[in-house]
Amino acid sequence: MRARHAGRTALLVTLAVLGLSPLAGGTASARAGAASGPATVYQIEVTFTEYSPVSIDDCMGESACDYAEVYASLSAQAFAPDNSHTGEVRNIARFVNPGSWCETYPGVPWDSGTGFGDNCLKRVHDTKIYNFKDVVMCPSTTYSVCGGPHGKNNHRIVLSVRPDDRIYTGVHIKDYDELSPDDDICKANVTTEPFTEAQLQTLNDPLPRSMSWWGSGDGGCSIKYSFKKIGTA
Repeated sequence: MRARHAGRTALLVTLAVLGLSPLAGGTASARAGAASGPATVYQIEVTFTEYSPVSIDDCMGESACDYAEVYASLSAQAFAPDNSHTGEVRNIARFVNPGSWCETYPGVPWDSGTGFGDNCLKRVHDTKIYNFKDVVMCPSTTYSVCGGPHGKNNHRIVLSVRPDDRIYTGVHIKDYDELSPDDDICKANVTTEPFTEAQLQTLNDPLPRSMSWWGSGDGGCSIKYSFKKIGTA
């Protein structure tokens, strides 16, 4: 349970870079066949499509318990058999000292335009569906800083994937409180099995994949995302 803030519970959701678990599997030499030459590198587009808060409940006897102020970090990584990895991050608002960047309370609308509260917490409500394409995000390789300007339709990450690689997608959600430690309300992450050459050649999800998490009395989350081959390198 969290302390009260300005008469209401201030929740803050962080979609963060999750701890990337070491993956089992061979060595770097497995990425390229010695007899047939280097493996083809496939450009796989990871699209984060939807976020839905689930059972937000983090207030102390207040009636309005079903909303949250959120900041976020979304991560997609391609892991080689030797566990080396490459990928990118998309950040919503600020992960570091999130409550200090904007005085707007209780956060700005999820779909606020670019330049209006780019670094502000975004306001979401329980069980509603929020499209990642509608929220301003900045590109980066880490949750802690932006590596470029904020913008909408910034919800895609392109990975270079070889046969035998795995794809990791992760979402870390925390609620924010000015007077007590932040609470995890989502730590969803999925790592695929190694892809075969044939799978990468035709990869194009007809329906979104999904991942969810519930491990806290303060709430959970449901995330939808998809993979699509867009070319080779």
